[in-house]
Amino acid sequence: MITIDCDNRMTEGTIREVLGRLNSGKYIGGGAPIRFERYSFPIWANEVLCRLGFWITGAYCGIFWAEKSTFDAIGGFVEKRAAEDIATAVRLRRYGKKEGKKYGCLKKNHLINSTRKYDRSGDWLYFRLAFRNAGALIRAAFGDSSDYDKLIDEMFYDYNN
Repeated sequence: MITIDCDNRMTEGTIREVLGRLNSGKYIGGGAPIRFERYSFPIWANEVLCRLGFWITGAYCGIFWAEKSTFDAIGGFVEKRAAEDIATAVRLRRYGKKEGKKYGCLKKNHLINSTRKYDRSGDWLYFRLAFRNAGALIRAAFGDSSDYDKLIDEMFYDYNN
């Protein structure tokens, strides 16, 4: 089973690489590196931040690949308003560890991430939102999520208004 957001694309050999990894018996499933469909300095900087986060956490996402029985075993996608993909990656990795398998990342193929949000709202979109909401992010990091839902709405849902 492979999942991908409807506005993103996968590279030509993705399915072949996924099948090879799953058929090896070493992997429970995994994700893929992200590349954007176009670049500017702020989009490149956003990609660097994504790569750093994936490298630190090992929770590669964007494209998810696993056997359907594995997704069923972890209860499918985590249902939450934002970062559900990261939470799902963490579940898959934990389940894989329990089963003696790795949560992997594709090496030859990647997700081609849509830039529609940037095309509509500007390439500095996420940096502008993070800067404007730095207080809410800092408070959320220390456990005060009073402004966090509003921030999540703005960052992930309200950008088209």
